Amino acid sequence: MVFLSWKADRMVALYFIDTMVSVFSVFALGLLYSKELRENEPRTLKNALAMVIALPVLTGVLALPLSLPVFAMTGFSMKALLALDDPVFRLGLLAQLLLAAMDFFRTAWQVRKSADCDALLKSRFAYVLLRWVAVFAVGLSVPWAPLLIVAYVGASIYFEIRPPPPE
Repeated sequence: MVFLSWKADRMVALYFIDTMVSVFSVFALGLLYSKELRENEPRTLKNALAMVIALPVLTGVLALPLSLPVFAMTGFSMKALLALDDPVFRLGLLAQLLLAAMDFFRTAWQVRKSADCDALLKSRFAYVLLRWVAVFAVGLSVPWAPLLIVAYVGASIYFEIRPPPPE
């Protein structure tokens, strides 16, 4: 992507969308597999509809403060939305979404096999947010696209090898 002469603001926008999709996935897995929720609430159509409504609302509420780096890097204008006109950006977005879908199914498999799925989901949520914090810190201090990629990949590798504790 760096070789496509993308600027740092487009990289941050792409990683922000990836982070929000990952957050949505963790919330969905939490609503589906969390033992705390399964023990307290019966599975009814009403509860299923409440979950369908709660997922985008929870993700949207979390997206508000997490989107500040994107707006800060674009000068608090809507310039970041212009990236959607770029077909190469849309291709990068598609690749990120496909990888997020693969990660969703991998995490769902891990959750089903785990004895403590709540701890696994908490750790996964921390992983997603800490990876975004790494991109956020680099993006605001040194907004250079290659360094953003290094921060994103480096944080991804580090937190995969040493996942954050769930507590």
